[in-house]
Amino acid sequence: MKTHLYKKAALFCIALALFYAKFYPVNAEEAGYKAVITCDLPSEINDYIISTNVLVQFITPSLYNDGVKLSYKLYDTDLNLLLGENERMPLEVTDGTAKAEVSIDMYQLGIAKGTDVVLMFDLVDENNIYWFSDNSYIDFEAPQIRVTYDFGYDIKLIYTNILRRQPVQLVLNIIGFIFSAVCFIK
Repeated sequence: MKTHLYKKAALFCIALALFYAKFYPVNAEEAGYKAVITCDLPSEINDYIISTNVLVQFITPSLYNDGVKLSYKLYDTDLNLLLGENERMPLEVTDGTAKAEVSIDMYQLGIAKGTDVVLMFDLVDENNIYWFSDNSYIDFEAPQIRVTYDFGYDIKLIYTNILRRQPVQLVLNIIGFIFSAVCFIK
């Protein structure tokens, strides 16, 4: 009698496993869930202050809910995570597509001058508690953008600030420099 009960239990478990396998896929390809992020940045930029338009396409519209936010992660050049929890921006999705204007200031994020980083946009589902890039059931595509430090930008920023705040002092310094250079040459 017990053997008969064990056989029924085993058959029930097998049936349950087959049912689960049929309706709950085990990878992104089987699931057919897909989302794609694109932006108007080249694959490499040398500016620590980034401004770009980001386009998010939910190829599978059921991936979107009100808890899905656009964010980004920063990696070193060997793709080791440096900063994973950054600003989360809400999306307004129409026909499976969302557009967002994103500004990122690497200086405010504490990235040391001279550090090259890789920027990758990502989506986070706050309702279901997962990142799209970490979810093996979602075929997720996003560009990798290498961000390098531009020393010239710092010089430009310094002189722009001086020109805005102290234009008379800047002009006098430039005149003094030219006068010194002329006197030195003679």
